[in-house]
Amino acid sequence: MVGLLLLGFAVALLLVFRPEGASASTRPNFVLIQLDDFANLHLDGTWVDSSGQARPNMPLTRAALLRNGIRFTRYQTPNPVCAPSRASMLSGRYSTNHGVRRVEGADGGWSAFQNGEIYDQNLAVWMREGGYRTMQFGKFMNFYGQPDGYPTEVVPPGWDVWQADGNDESTREYYGYSLNLNGSIGGPFGAANYGPGTVKDPPGCPDLGLAACSYHTDAVTLRAREAIRSTPTGQPFFAHVSFHTPHGDSRPPVGPEPAVRHYDSALSTPRPTPVGYDERNVSDKPPWIRSLPRINASRSTSIRQEYQKSVEALQSVDEAVAGLVETLADTGRLSSTYVFLFSDNGFFHGEHRLVRGKRYPYEPAVQVPMLVRGPGITAGSRSQELVANQDIAPTVLSLAGVGARRSIDGRSMAPFWRDPTRTTRRPVLLTSVGDLSQGTADPLYDEFYRGIRLGPYKYVLHRTGDGELYDLSKDPDELRNLIAEVRYRKVLIYMATQLERYRDCAGASCRAWAPRWPRPGS
Repeated sequence: MVGLLLLGFAVALLLVFRPEGASASTRPNFVLIQLDDFANLHLDGTWVDSSGQARPNMPLTRAALLRNGIRFTRYQTPNPVCAPSRASMLSGRYSTNHGVRRVEGADGGWSAFQNGEIYDQNLAVWMREGGYRTMQFGKFMNFYGQPDGYPTEVVPPGWDVWQADGNDESTREYYGYSLNLNGSIGGPFGAANYGPGTVKDPPGCPDLGLAACSYHTDAVTLRAREAIRSTPTGQPFFAHVSFHTPHGDSRPPVGPEPAVRHYDSALSTPRPTPVGYDERNVSDKPPWIRSLPRINASRSTSIRQEYQKSVEALQSVDEAVAGLVETLADTGRLSSTYVFLFSDNGFFHGEHRLVRGKRYPYEPAVQVPMLVRGPGITAGSRSQELVANQDIAPTVLSLAGVGARRSIDGRSMAPFWRDPTRTTRRPVLLTSVGDLSQGTADPLYDEFYRGIRLGPYKYVLHRTGDGELYDLSKDPDELRNLIAEVRYRKVLIYMATQLERYRDCAGASCRAWAPRWPRPGS
């Protein structure tokens, strides 16, 4: 399997891109590869194999997209949790404007998506109206499915090919899942009672095909590759290929379920040691951080195990990326296709004493990988421009020459790969509302915080009234809250003023540049 992937992949890397707009009759294709809980540490980190050799995580992805594309090093997920982030990607709007504000409830997940304007006004709808073949594979929206757990036969507007997870995805099962296949329910695929020591996919997957292989990542990839191959020549397409990985499932051990061929391959990998792990002094943090205990041996072991399983599960995603690139090359489409890789949100590995999870306004959750390969992109380039998930839709639409029929908060990222040195003063807003499973009586779980990311600074105002100010150019790991620092008084006033200015923005007002920021002590 890997040998074939690498052979096809090597051929793909030799292809030369045509300049953007080289042919008026050729419109670019788009493959959006989306992960869940995928942090920068997952892409940039390493693992140790059974022989004790350290290996880079996701080497095929690094070759396909990192060394042959651009990395946006300050890509943000402003509401760092699944459903709101996905809705921002599809709508080009902040969660405060598209209405999917949380994972569940009337203003969250599938319910908010289905009952809001975004349902029939989103990227897929617009791309289909613009002549594109639109295709969805894998995870779509939290709680897409009936309340009693049975799959739904509803296919949202805008999709020509719909092969999406058909039941409530809140548990992220890697086997035993159902799919909505263009309105008909298929599955369950694979054994629902999988776990340590149980029989799953047979040896030889995914090469044995869908008849034998059910592991979610492999099945999604096989379906996407076949749909790309079956797309008629000359028909432009937009494909959203969406994996659960590395989100954990409901089965022990903690973390995601790896494919059989990768299971236990990273058991020698030590616990990751990010800066800020088990932060000793949290006296400058808000009360809910100060209340967290230090990380003991048991919790440290849990972090290590979850990282190991994430590394193992991501190996199948790595193969999926290479396989999708291979298919694009085999069908003659690679040079005219933009391939994006990104995540709903990041994940904590003990930073600021946060053992796991996301939804909090710190960099491990908010800032995640964004890699893009395609026509006109210089291989191995990087951009430090502040971009976010509401920028994906306008990027795709502008490159496709398709218009949106509703206002959009974001803007195209393409100018920043045409000139990777270009930067602006467009801010990114941060916001989060709580999880209804934690109860609705506590106002913290209404609007948890609001914040703004602008230039080198991040300012967050919590519902409790606590504030946080960080100079990320000097303290990228957010270890020193500057909210009470005299030297940063003017910076604080500036950031608080800009948060108030932008907090209710919509459309063009979200894209407006802020005035120049002050320097410390100025």
